[in-house]
Amino acid sequence: MKLTELLPAIEEKFDLKLLENLEISNITSDSRNVSPNGLFFAIQGEKFDGVNFARMAEKRGAVIIVTYSGGSKKCKELGVSIPIIEVENVRRVLSYAAYKWFGQQPKEIVAITGTNGKTSVAAFLKQIWENLGIKCASIGTLGADGISDSSNELTTPDPLSLHKYLAELNSKGVDHIVLEASSHGLIQNRLDHVNITSRAFTNLSRDHLDYHGGLDEYFLAKAILFRKNPILGGISIVNIDEYYGRLMKLVAEDNGFNVFGVGQFQGSKFRIIKQSMQVGGQYLSVSFDNKTYNFQLKLMGAFQGENVIMAAALAIASGANPDRVFSVLPNLTAPEGRLQVISEMKSGAKIFLDYAHSPEALRKVLLAVRPHTFGNLSLVFGAGGDRDKGKRKIMGEVAEVYADKIYITDDNPRFENANMIRKEIKRGCSKGIDVPDRAKAILVAISELKSGDNLIVAGKGHERGQQIGNTNYPFDDSEQISMSVELLENS
Repeated sequence: MKLTELLPAIEEKFDLKLLENLEISNITSDSRNVSPNGLFFAIQGEKFDGVNFARMAEKRGAVIIVTYSGGSKKCKELGVSIPIIEVENVRRVLSYAAYKWFGQQPKEIVAITGTNGKTSVAAFLKQIWENLGIKCASIGTLGADGISDSSNELTTPDPLSLHKYLAELNSKGVDHIVLEASSHGLIQNRLDHVNITSRAFTNLSRDHLDYHGGLDEYFLAKAILFRKNPILGGISIVNIDEYYGRLMKLVAEDNGFNVFGVGQFQGSKFRIIKQSMQVGGQYLSVSFDNKTYNFQLKLMGAFQGENVIMAAALAIASGANPDRVFSVLPNLTAPEGRLQVISEMKSGAKIFLDYAHSPEALRKVLLAVRPHTFGNLSLVFGAGGDRDKGKRKIMGEVAEVYADKIYITDDNPRFENANMIRKEIKRGCSKGIDVPDRAKAILVAISELKSGDNLIVAGKGHERGQQIGNTNYPFDDSEQISMSVELLENS
């Protein structure tokens, strides 16, 4: 493909006529992936500056570099001799190039943002589509369906990976996609030029403030999904039970989107009239378009009921028949690592696994399991290193209020001192027991369960590793729970 086809004219700070016949055979922002006649995007990230790898990219065959303002000077100082183009927003240009390079996208693309619930809503929507016989896939925290080389390192993949996945899924006949839109992904232009047909906002609570600085900035990052863009269109689904949801509804409406409210709030188009917890699930009564739908779910937790209704609203927004959508909701099952029952002891005590790693998510999962607990509600949890330090004490306070027996352990300490992280949690949780080894914490917590008790192991969910320094050691909460139960029950 010619270089001039890959770069939007609005970003040009270079006379492309000098290179109008230049053929590009490869585009990447990773110098290790450059091949002859490649186009290399030198991006300045949080940890690495792509300019520092520009010389390596040239040696591997790059014939041109696109970088940020001021990047060309650095490139030349490093001895780069190939042409360099500076642009105001190199991430935006990369997204455009990825869009032009891969070309094809499924006709129906749904994007979901919010602090909590993105993965569950995406999983439920995909299950609804599957129950309706629609060929579909999801892209997010759990990876990309049908893509063998996809990973879940980023909730929202980088633009090249994302557009590659979309093109590959489209070629396989997949015409409905649901993807998770993280605040990082939105602010870093990863979703630019994805032809989103409908979008959703779940909620907003404290998370990622180490990156965004404050809740208002965090909200504005999420709001990018609901700002007017000629490429974007369709219906917006917003949970309006809370302040930030109602604010997001105003943002979307102000930008010309048709907004459907979801929740118990009087103005909700998808209104939850009744929600009651039952053994192993819940009962819901929902009003939509002057019709009431009553059904049962095999899912615990009021928040999971809300996630299901949002998924149903998105399915209807994507063109599905409402009656058929509501008829399949009782078939839905919990996604991996989201309030998932991993094991049940002979005593009847259940062990739940959940990804909750923010104060509000932790509170909701504890509230969800409490009605099903007749004895002690136990909790194993920690907090990640190199992330928002301010939430650690708050998470401890949540545990102190809503759990009975608490085991504070390690959860991806990364480059921080794990002992200090646990101490910061303990400041808000005086009754928490310090058990550094996560495997031991799970074993001890399970060993102390009695009839009527339940245990939640929170923070990692579907993850398969424990990151300490540069090393991601194999670790699976689900596997540890199963092994611990087997050891204790058979000893």
